[in-house]
Amino acid sequence: MFNNSAQINILNKTNLVLLLAILLYGFGYLFIGAFYSVPNAEDLSLSANAKNHGLLFSVIEVLVNYDGRYFTNILQALSPLAFGCISCYKYITVFSIVLPIFCLSFFLSSIASHINKIQIFFLSALFVLINYAISPSIVHQIYWMSSSFVYHYSWCFYLLWTGSFIQVLKAKNSSSKFRWFLLSTLLLVCSMGMNEMFLVINGVSLMAFSFYVWEYAKTDFAFLWPLLASAALSIVFFLSNPGILKRIHSLETQQSGIRPLDSLAKTVSHFSQELLSYFVYLPFLLPLSLLFILFFFKELQLKMKFSFYFLLFPFVMLPFALLTFYMPMGFETSIPFRIYTTIYFGFLLYSTILVPLYFHSKISSVLQSKKQKFQNYLILVCLLILSASFFMINNNISLLKADFHSGKMKNLDAVSKVRYALIKDSKNNIDTCWKEATIPALSDTPKSIYHQPDLKANRTEPYWNQAFEKYFLINEVRLSGDTLSLLKTLQSQKIL
Repeated sequence: MFNNSAQINILNKTNLVLLLAILLYGFGYLFIGAFYSVPNAEDLSLSANAKNHGLLFSVIEVLVNYDGRYFTNILQALSPLAFGCISCYKYITVFSIVLPIFCLSFFLSSIASHINKIQIFFLSALFVLINYAISPSIVHQIYWMSSSFVYHYSWCFYLLWTGSFIQVLKAKNSSSKFRWFLLSTLLLVCSMGMNEMFLVINGVSLMAFSFYVWEYAKTDFAFLWPLLASAALSIVFFLSNPGILKRIHSLETQQSGIRPLDSLAKTVSHFSQELLSYFVYLPFLLPLSLLFILFFFKELQLKMKFSFYFLLFPFVMLPFALLTFYMPMGFETSIPFRIYTTIYFGFLLYSTILVPLYFHSKISSVLQSKKQKFQNYLILVCLLILSASFFMINNNISLLKADFHSGKMKNLDAVSKVRYALIKDSKNNIDTCWKEATIPALSDTPKSIYHQPDLKANRTEPYWNQAFEKYFLINEVRLSGDTLSLLKTLQSQKIL
């Protein structure tokens, strides 16, 4: 009934419609989650100093008293919360959702500048959507701002600096190389200051680039050495901040009795469990890898060479990166899913991009021998499997869907708006000097978009009450039903 070209045309249109339907479905619920997302107490705490005292004071205060994540602290101090825009929080989340799409698109375009940019964009969007669907904790990855800056943005800046350095290696003239080198160095310094794990991930990646330049591009050593020096200085600055030592000392009581070997054993145990959990998602992973092979690696005209050791680097990189968390935090008994959001992204990059990149020439020769009609049918099968997986396998898109349709998201948004209105009314009350706001407690919150910390009854964890009080510049914030009054406590202490 249809000739071969007509059948191929129909298959192409069917595949495109199916791909768009998958992306619209997945990102639709991700954006709905963003619309109802609200800051928690830690977001307010980390934004309060920047809002009240400015960026420089805020960054220095955290570096001196808490950690060495210098660039993460800058992001906190530049967020809309730091400018008092609570309602802008949802836009931060939207930005967090789409940022890795553009970062991955840039990275892939750096490898293969000749491949259609729209094609690369759709592949990147599908990659990012699958990553969100299988993430061990979607709330830590994108819906909790301060967590997202640490565990999610770090990969984004990693893709940007590595993509920029690939451009250095590919550039033909020295001026172009120098511009890409400056950008790569800046982005590397940013990436180093976001997450302890990326001190290792970036370090091992620089080792890989060093091996590559030594074997295949010795003339580019002039650009590699300053990059390595910048990385070394970034590590020294990160680790030398007083906040690092203070935090370690504060953890010593919790860490007492736990030996380094215990932490190492826990690292291996948790990593093995999460690796097995990752492969539960094969109905997502295999179609994604096949689609990358068919749309990206089939036409890849790679002018750069890769040795087998590139496949081995992640086996060193990811487990050793985990040790930067487990060694100081080995007292935690449960699996810290927040850090495995980072690890899962690394797994996905490895299986979808790095492995096929090494075998790209063999992949290309095999696919060239297959008819276009066969490849289009294979694409259709992959997209159908992905479509079914979103409905048949537990994933974060299903969780977002359930939380939205159950009304949990709307309830969180409504209670949060009531809270901010009560705080504003109390702060604007001119009839009393002591500004006190009694706000409703959050209950049955949607796990997909909200995570503790929040206020506890009767200031049992007063730091989080103080987070609200510092951010909104109000004397006291308490929960409905609290019997403890900060004002009365202060008056009693003064009398005594």
